[in-house]
Amino acid sequence: MSADRIEVVRDDRGGVVLAGSLGVASVDALERAVAGLLADRPRRLAIDLAGADFIASIAIGQLMMLAQHVQLHGGRCAVSCAEGDVRDALVRCRVPRIVTLTATRDEAIGATA
Repeated sequence: MSADRIEVVRDDRGGVVLAGSLGVASVDALERAVAGLLADRPRRLAIDLAGADFIASIAIGQLMMLAQHVQLHGGRCAVSCAEGDVRDALVRCRVPRIVTLTATRDEAIGATA
């Protein structure tokens, strides 16, 4: 997957898979993906980061804006499958104060029910 492409795959249970390198080079693609998700006003959002091998602080900011928007409209958001450096970055940025971090997509979907 190229550095400027973010893959967004939705499932019928409120899950969204974001795959790719969530770095500075992919900011525009991530902003487009987030804008599309915001337009749908989801009430449940489970973000699966299993395919993310890197995440920049600006990408964390975009994801937190998305999560806060979902919560503002009465929804729930969780992030799953963040491992290694990606999980470390989320924890350092105190993401768990805003959203639930889970080990699996099913756990994240359950946390948004």
